[in-house]
Formats: sequence, C-alpha cells, structure tokens
Amino acid sequence: MKILSIILLLNICLINSLTSQTAKTTQELLTSTKWEPQDFFYEGDYGYVRYTKTEYITKMKINGELRFFNYRYYLSSAPDTVFDSNKIGKNNNGKYIIEDGGKYVFISKILKLTDTEFVLKNLTPGFTTTGKVTKYLKTDMDF
Repeated sequence: MKILSIILLLNICLINSLTSQTAKTTQELLTSTKWEPQDFFYEGDYGYVRYTKTEYITKMKINGELRFFNYRYYLSSAPDTVFDSNKIGKNNNGKYIIEDGGKYVFISKILKLTDTEFVLKNLTPGFTTTGKVTKYLKTDMDF
C-alpha cells in the first residue's frame, strides 16, 4: 500500500509539473529561429527571415547577389493600417505582424506558428500579393 501511495504521489507531481509549464509567446516563437520561405524563390535563389524583438530581417541571395532588408515591426491583436512606432517591441503576443515599409504599412496575419513552422497571410491592401499565404520552415541557413 505504501508503494502505491508513493507512485500515486509521483504521478500527481509529474502531471502538475507538465501542466504548469507556460506556452511560448508569439514573440518567443518568432525570435527562436530563422525562417525559410517555401515555394517563394526562383530556382537557384534562396534566403531566410529572422525576427528580433523590434526588427524583421530578410537575407536573400538573388541571381548571385546578396540582399539584406530590415524593417521595424510590432505584434498586434488587430490589423493596424497605420504604423504606430510606440508599439514596437511592446506586445509579446498578437495575431498580426505590422511592418514599417516606409511608404507602406505591411500587414500579415499569423495563421500558424510553432517551433518549426510559420504560416503568414499577406493582408496589405493594393498589392498583387495581397491574400497570398506563405509557409516558412525553421532553418539553420546562414550567410
């Protein structure tokens, strides 16, 4: 009986420790890796994106030429159409990624985000890619 009680107590402790772990935030998942877009580049071209708390960074090799782009961004619970620089780095969770593209505000909806997969839908009005869904996979690529 004593052994059964000990086993039961250990199971309760194990269940409590598993359920008390907190889920990762959107920000933690975004910044945890580099992301390689799938079905995005022409043959021979490649690249990846990565996020910091305040910047969206794209590194690409197109026609043998290296290209880098940095955009300020923030996470939002709504598809903001005006970029609010006061929100940069403030929200750890959000369904939307709002990027400062200079003349444009780029709006993307996060459809899926895990440790290994990231799916975005472009909601920026007036672009030929509006409505396009892009899937990204975790990558170790670096250049």
